[in-house]
Amino acid sequence: MELNRLSGELEKTLTDNLKLYDEMGIALDEEFEALRIASLPRLDAAIKRKMLVASKLKLIEETRSGMVAKIAENMGKSPADMTLKLLADAMGGATKTSLLSLRSRLNEVVRKVTEKNEFNKGFIEKLMSLNAAMATNLRELLNPESTYEKGGFTPVAAFKPGQVVSRTY
Repeated sequence: MELNRLSGELEKTLTDNLKLYDEMGIALDEEFEALRIASLPRLDAAIKRKMLVASKLKLIEETRSGMVAKIAENMGKSPADMTLKLLADAMGGATKTSLLSLRSRLNEVVRKVTEKNEFNKGFIEKLMSLNAAMATNLRELLNPESTYEKGGFTPVAAFKPGQVVSRTY
């Protein structure tokens, strides 16, 4: 009887977890859009939303871990060996179907959120490298390197054959 109650609580926790991952996916979409249109206020809001969802996910993960420990104890298993499939197989019937469905949906949403996060990370890295290249180009335009040696004359040995004046861009 205790196992039925614990598995029901775990189902509710996993459903809440699924909703939070969906919310994280939305926050990642908002983050990408803010980056795409270069809107700092929208980016700030998206990052704050991501942080809030991440803290909620951390709390729910702690709750889930505690439940798994109780379920494992109830089943005479080690918490490290406890899996959702093992619990579902032990429960059978409609509970098994529900738990396996939650497992599948959680795996899918976690995969999608991970992909979105990696895509945003790559996009941010590309934006940063473009900004660095633009800053370098701007610095060279504003303060070009001298094409002549200090002292007013050009030493012959400093140039390659056929090269008179060169400039780095």
